[in-house]
Amino acid sequence: MGGDWVRMTPDREPQTADSRRRLYAILAAIAVLALFIRLAAVAYFRTYDLGLEHDHWPFGFDAGRIARSLAQGQGFASPHFEPSGPTALLAPAFPFLMAGIFRVLGVYTRESALAIYFFDSLLSALTCLVLYRLGERIFGAKVGLAAALAFALYPPAIWHAAATIWDTTLSAFAMVSLMAWLYCLPRRPRTGQLVQTGLLMGLVALVNPVPLMFYPIVALVIWFRLRDQGLRALLATAVLTASCALVVLPWMVRNAVTVGAFTPRTCIGMSLWRGNNPAAWKAQDGAFQFNMSPDESPAEGRIFDQLGEVGYDHRCARIAMEFIRANPGKFAVLTLVRARAWWFGQSSEFSGNLKTKIRLAVLKRIVFLVPLPFLVIGCAAAWRRRKSVGLLLAFLAVYPLAYYVSFVMERYRFPTEPFMVLLETYGAFVFVSFIRGLRRSPTACDSGLPLAL
Repeated sequence: MGGDWVRMTPDREPQTADSRRRLYAILAAIAVLALFIRLAAVAYFRTYDLGLEHDHWPFGFDAGRIARSLAQGQGFASPHFEPSGPTALLAPAFPFLMAGIFRVLGVYTRESALAIYFFDSLLSALTCLVLYRLGERIFGAKVGLAAALAFALYPPAIWHAAATIWDTTLSAFAMVSLMAWLYCLPRRPRTGQLVQTGLLMGLVALVNPVPLMFYPIVALVIWFRLRDQGLRALLATAVLTASCALVVLPWMVRNAVTVGAFTPRTCIGMSLWRGNNPAAWKAQDGAFQFNMSPDESPAEGRIFDQLGEVGYDHRCARIAMEFIRANPGKFAVLTLVRARAWWFGQSSEFSGNLKTKIRLAVLKRIVFLVPLPFLVIGCAAAWRRRKSVGLLLAFLAVYPLAYYVSFVMERYRFPTEPFMVLLETYGAFVFVSFIRGLRRSPTACDSGLPLAL
C-alpha cells in the first residue's frame, strides 16, 4: 500500500484562463444534458403516476411509509403496510428528505413525486461534475470529462434518477463526493481537514451505512501517510474516527432508546435470512425473497407484530445462521451466485416505476456486460501505471461484501457504479491508445495496455 498507490493529491495538469473557461462551459453543458435527459425520462415514462396498491406502497416502499409517518407528526416509524411503531430499519437522511417534501406538497401526491424525481435528477447531474473532479485528480482532465459525459448518458443513472424513489441516487452522489474529497486531501492533512473528513464520512453513513465497512481503510491510509510522525499518526486516525462518530452516534443512541438496538439500522438479520434459506437455494438468483417479508407474508407479519422489530431481526439472524451452519456448501454456492449477480447482472424484468412494455432483462444484461472488459483493462492499466486508484479499488472490493452474504438488488449496486464508469472510461482510453499504436506500428505494444497481466 505504498508509493503512488494511496496518493491523495496526484499531480494536476496546468490550465490557462481560456482553458478553464472552456472546461467550465463543457462541464455546464454535460450537467444540463444530464438533467434534461433525466427529466425527459420522467415525462416520457410517466414515472410520477405511481401505483395505488397497498396504499401507495410503490411510492418509496419502506422509505415512503416512514416519510409519511414523519410528515404526519408520528415520528420515524411504521415502515410496513400497517403502523408498527418506532423503527430503525432505514438510515434517516432520505426518509427525512421525503418527509420535508410531503409536508410541502402533500403525502403521496403527484407533485411530491415530481419534486423527488427533480431532486434526484439534479443530484445525478451534479454527480457528473463531482465525478469529473475525481477523474481529473487521478487520470487527468480528458478522462475526467469523458467519465462525466459517460455518466450523464449511463442508463442505470438515468433510470434510478427518473424512476427510483429510494436513497439510490443520493447514496451515489454522497459517496462520489466523499471520494473526491479524499483525493483532494493533501499528503499530510491538517487536524481541521481531518475533522471535516470525519464529519463528511458521518453524513454519508446517515444516508447509507454500508460505506462504514470502507472507513477503516480510509483511517489506515491516513495513518500510513503520517506513519513517520509516530504518535501524530495515531492521533490523526483518532480525530478522523471521533469526528465521524460525532455524526453517527446520536442516531445510534436514538435507535437504542426508541427501538432497543444500538445500531445504524435494524436489518442485518432480516437481510441475512432473506438471502440464506431453502427458497433462496431453490431460486439461486441471488435476489431478495419477497414472499418472506412481513409485508408479503401474513405469517411473518404476525411474528413481526409479536416480537417487534429488534426481536424479529434477531430471530431472522438466528434462522439464517442455522441454515448457514447446516449447509455450508449451499451458503458458499449462494455467495458465489450473489457475487456473479453483482458483477454480471440479474435476469430481471423489474421496471420499477417505468411505464413501459419493453422487456428489460436483456437490456440490463447488455448494460452490465458490455463495459466490463473496459473495467478490467482500466483496473489493470491503472495498476501497471501506478495510478492512485487504491481507494477506488478498495471501495469496489469492500462495499459488495454485505450483499455477497445476503442478497443483491440493482439499486444496491448503484453507489459503486460511478467509480466503475470512471475506471471503464480510463480503460476505453487505454484500449483506443493501444489500437492506435498497432495501426502506427504492428509491432508496437508499448501503449500501456497491460497484456502481460
